[in-house]
Amino acid sequence: MNSTIITYIGKKEITEILNKFGFLKVKFYGGQFYGPLFKEPFKPLESDWLNVVAKR
Repeated sequence: MNSTIITYIGKKEITEILNKFGFLKVKFYGGQFYGPLFKEPFKPLESDWLNVVAKR
């Protein structure tokens, strides 16, 4: 049996961490299990996952 510890990390924290490592252009997109990626904004109560695109 395997288990993984899951920690909540929000958009603010993700942005701060990425900025710290030189990623200044950060975009967030929502994802649905059966839907297009990188087209819809992230909606915490509706999106199945959060997609993050970061560029230096």
